[in-house]
Amino acid sequence: MKFSSLHFIAIFISLTSVFRYSNVTAAPEEFCKRYAQEAIKSQQQNATKNCGFSGPGGTWSNNYNEHYNWCIETPQGDVKQGANHRRNLLARCDNCAGYAKEAVEAQKKNVAKNCGFSGPGGTWSSGYNEHFSWCVSTSQSESDGGANHRRNLLARCDNCAGYAKEAVEAQKKNVANDCGYTSGVPNGTWSENYNAHFGWCTSSPDDLSTQGTQERRSALEKCTKYCVSYANQAIDAQKQNISMNCGFSGPGGTWLNDYNEHFRWCVNNPEYLSERGTSYRLGYLEVCKDRKEICQEYANSAVAQNQDNISKAWGFHGPEWHGDFNKHLWWCLDPNTPDKYINDGTSFRKNKLASCKLPKHPPRPKQKQSMAIKRFLGLEKFIIWSTKPKCRMECFRASRTQILDWENNGSS
Repeated sequence: MKFSSLHFIAIFISLTSVFRYSNVTAAPEEFCKRYAQEAIKSQQQNATKNCGFSGPGGTWSNNYNEHYNWCIETPQGDVKQGANHRRNLLARCDNCAGYAKEAVEAQKKNVAKNCGFSGPGGTWSSGYNEHFSWCVSTSQSESDGGANHRRNLLARCDNCAGYAKEAVEAQKKNVANDCGYTSGVPNGTWSENYNAHFGWCTSSPDDLSTQGTQERRSALEKCTKYCVSYANQAIDAQKQNISMNCGFSGPGGTWLNDYNEHFRWCVNNPEYLSERGTSYRLGYLEVCKDRKEICQEYANSAVAQNQDNISKAWGFHGPEWHGDFNKHLWWCLDPNTPDKYINDGTSFRKNKLASCKLPKHPPRPKQKQSMAIKRFLGLEKFIIWSTKPKCRMECFRASRTQILDWENNGSS
């Protein structure tokens, strides 16, 4: 039988198609033997590690023939994919065993340290199987996130234990040093209740607990060092005030010999006000050293001048005229008062008083009044009281003319 070239071509195409189809639809026998053996080992590991994997079509099975026959009838690419799927799940099982073990240990620390953490879905649980089952049923990223969340909270718990311990110690120092702190932000800033501090810390952001710690440290630093120094300086200033006989007093207890009063004021006010008070006292004491005698003389003179003003009813008034010795003294001793103003103030009052004591016009020499002048004065008085206003000027002119006639004629 002879075959044409067309026959050979047709046979070649048919054989090529058969071989190509067989490579796509079925895996080689040796490959499937190895696949089946690996599948059996995978299932043994699944059972030994208690991974709990199962799946459709005998994916997890101890039946060699079942795995082999499935491989022979399945494209090689799909078989490789199935083998990789089991490998990945077994690796996941190993990871989840570590995840569950760590989760159980985290819960033990949570209880031992009294952290008080709890959460949805058994996040804080001592059940190994519960954690493991959740892990194998979710993605790697989700289980990693859960593990990191617990680690962060436990670290937070350790930090808050230190926070609460320091907060309690701070309150003890507050009481021992009589600082008097009773309130603040955050709530319960000054308290010996460890659990209250700890509970607040674990439920608040890190930055707030850090802020609370810093606020307590700063407040205790102010109370135990800064305000102690401030009160001692205030007492020393008052001693100098007394010893130099400066006479300073007020306002608001600035000049007191009471340590507690100065200390308490310092604790309850901003530091810039305390610094201003210290500078205020030092400035006045410095001026007192330089001006004490001058200002005492000034104040005495001012009081005496004001008394002269009152006794003679001159009627001068204003900030320069009053009888408060201390007020004059303080004005004079004020570091902001220039020396020139002190001299000017004394001179101002002196000149005012002098202007009132001098007569406004020099006295005229007394002359013997003639009978004509006497008559004129009588006539003038008569005109003022007996005429109407519009006639008075004319009457005065007539009277002046009349008195001249009297003078010229020698009337007496």
